[in-house]
Amino acid sequence: MSYLIPSDCSVTSIAFAPPGELSRKVVKRSNARVTFKYPSWKMQTSLQCESENERNCMLYLDMSPHVISFRPQPCEIQYVMNGQDHVHYPDFHVETNGGQHLIEVKTLSGLDQHIRDRSDLLTKLLPNHGFQYHLVIAELIDNPVFLSNAWYIKRNGKIQMPMLAREQLRRLFQSMGGIPWRSLQSTSENPYLNQYVCQLILEGLLVVDLTKPITAETLVAWVNYQHAEGEGTWASLISKKVQ
Repeated sequence: MSYLIPSDCSVTSIAFAPPGELSRKVVKRSNARVTFKYPSWKMQTSLQCESENERNCMLYLDMSPHVISFRPQPCEIQYVMNGQDHVHYPDFHVETNGGQHLIEVKTLSGLDQHIRDRSDLLTKLLPNHGFQYHLVIAELIDNPVFLSNAWYIKRNGKIQMPMLAREQLRRLFQSMGGIPWRSLQSTSENPYLNQYVCQLILEGLLVVDLTKPITAETLVAWVNYQHAEGEGTWASLISKKVQ
């Protein structure tokens, strides 16, 4: 697909902050509004964010097996739009199996015309610099059921799993296909079973529909048996167009 880009629009520079640093500070004592730190399972550190919406986005990224790594406030983009110089600090840099992405999280009420025009321009221009640009609408990822399930999986999946247990579960799931949640709860014989299952979900080896309440009958399956993408996948996190 080709785009008609006005001659007075361009990206002049993309400057990334050094590893472990932010392009601009988020959490500081002088903040007038509440800021957050998100303990990332995938990145093995606490990451700074400016809003609960950004924290929700981090949880989606943590839960997506397609995401290799992500970092907040990664870079400064200098660009020209309609002949005027601008600076933009995307909320996240994300590395996936499919390439490099820059993400901005906005609420519908915060989408003024400048942000819409900027998002449209950067979506067209940044692929020439090796990045896909995405606008994520906060309301679309504020799914209480998914968020509750994701926090539960993340909280219980922080465990070192013995290789023997990993292989036993792999063989069990590949022989049976889907297994109901009630059969995967810890018992006195296997006190860590539920945590092992959560760990494998985090790793993307087991799949479960996190967009629906988890009940005793909820099926968990080995990834080979998952054919359709659910609402909690990386692809559904992205919203390039705003109606």
